[in-house]
Amino acid sequence: MMLNGEINEKNQLSVSIIVHGQQGQSATVPALVDTGFTGDLQLPLTIAIPLGLRLDAVGTFEYADGRTARKMLFSATITWGTTTRPVTVSVVDSNTALLGTGLLHGYTLNADFAKKQFSIQEPIN
Repeated sequence: MMLNGEINEKNQLSVSIIVHGQQGQSATVPALVDTGFTGDLQLPLTIAIPLGLRLDAVGTFEYADGRTARKMLFSATITWGTTTRPVTVSVVDSNTALLGTGLLHGYTLNADFAKKQFSIQEPIN
């Protein structure tokens, strides 16, 4: 199965995923693919709160410039392509959802910047 996305005018890769909360709530979320983010998923507060995600832990993150920050980590389930899987979500006061390389492990990412299209190929089992 192939998951298709778009490349915007800033050359950012964007794809939609479905995020499921703990009590059956769900939302289709456009997320930017961030290859510098090694976690699974980062969601804005405005999306995460209505989903009722379960708090699991607090983690320390290091930014590219060496700064560190502590963030609350939540549990959710996502559906993308034919796969539904659990993920760890960091929640931030931002307007942008980020999909990190933690979700891309085992997948193939193909980007065509000339056509402004990209795809994520699911692993073949």
